[in-house]
Amino acid sequence: MSVALVSVASIGIVLGYGTNRIDALDDAGLSLFDNDSNGIFIQDGGNVGIGTTAPTQALDVNGRVRLRANGKGTCDADAAGAIAYEETANVGYFYGCKKTGEATYQWFVLEIFGE
Repeated sequence: MSVALVSVASIGIVLGYGTNRIDALDDAGLSLFDNDSNGIFIQDGGNVGIGTTAPTQALDVNGRVRLRANGKGTCDADAAGAIAYEETANVGYFYGCKKTGEATYQWFVLEIFGE
């Protein structure tokens, strides 16, 4: 592992070897590089980008996201807004957890229209 001062203009820390490294420069955020391309970027302020260095949302993914069939679990206040994937009888379903009343929550099937 190496530690280096990057430059006078952008003082920070670089940990790693060659093109596989972690960069933390000024208040620009934290970058995790693999083979000299951004894999994950944590922006100053908290937004996280996967495949992008300019995330505009709390999680900004440039590419596909995969949900594995681990079941839905409990739909409650902690899970509200979650999306889950579950397989039943060799058929896959996407579910969303939403608040349905003052203290009630329910999973519902996300339907695909227009195909």
